[in-house]
Amino acid sequence: ISAAPPKPIKETPAVPDKTEEIYAPAPDIVPPENFIPVVSRHPSIEGNKYFASFFAVDKDTGISYYEAEEKPFLLSWITDKFNKPFIKADSPNILRGQYWSYRVVVRAYDQVGNYTTGFADKPFSPVVLLIFVIILLVAAVIATRLVSHSQHRRKSGIIKSSRLPND
Repeated sequence: ISAAPPKPIKETPAVPDKTEEIYAPAPDIVPPENFIPVVSRHPSIEGNKYFASFFAVDKDTGISYYEAEEKPFLLSWITDKFNKPFIKADSPNILRGQYWSYRVVVRAYDQVGNYTTGFADKPFSPVVLLIFVIILLVAAVIATRLVSHSQHRRKSGIIKSSRLPND
């Protein structure tokens, strides 16, 4: 029994039926555009509490979320104990510190994690300003009285000189 030699197989290269283009956008390395939060208060918002409003734009992937932080003036130079850490925030964001003067820092994140930081300063509450003014006025009155009382005592001879007589 003899076997017939196998017939050669004609190979044809595989050609795809359709040519598909795949669009791969460049990676987003550009942060959102600069923005400035606004600190204000209004009777219609949480009973006239201070709030921060903000809006940022990202032309590539869009804004994903915001974070806000509050740092009290003066105290944050001494200690970080009173800083309010970054938390996710929406606009308007009711501020946690209503009385002291704060720097409000807001970060706008895009869809891939790039962010831009904006900040605004919250003034002292009118109540705190009034207390400061009263303290300053009382201190000024006390200082004036002490100085005038001391001058009056010197003029009337109640306070004697501490100089020793010349020999």
